[in-house]
Amino acid sequence: MFRGLVQALTILVVMVTHSIVLAQQSYVAPGHDRNHHWYQTLQANGLSCCDEKRRDCGPVDDYKDILSGGAEVLLEDNKWYFAKTDNKFYVDTPDGKAHVCRRPATNGGFTFYCIFLPKGYT
Repeated sequence: MFRGLVQALTILVVMVTHSIVLAQQSYVAPGHDRNHHWYQTLQANGLSCCDEKRRDCGPVDDYKDILSGGAEVLLEDNKWYFAKTDNKFYVDTPDGKAHVCRRPATNGGFTFYCIFLPKGYT
């Protein structure tokens, strides 16, 4: 019994460590390279929305604005995510699409830092 418990705990530690390592690895959002220079200028509350290490920006395939602070965004994995953040801006985007700055979360989703919706959407 003790041996089984040790094996189970070892597997759990390996899984948690693997999740933490994945979350800390560099992340490049699909489509980032097309607008890299624009993303470098984006800031919210004096901090960069894109740090080129753990969080990155990219266009989204589709979106639904939620006026109370966020948006639903369709990302590269063809799943909808609720992007809740106070850092939502209506701007002239380079391609007329919505863009989000995010990083993968350990739960399989994303943590969102900034949302940029095309000006004139509201």
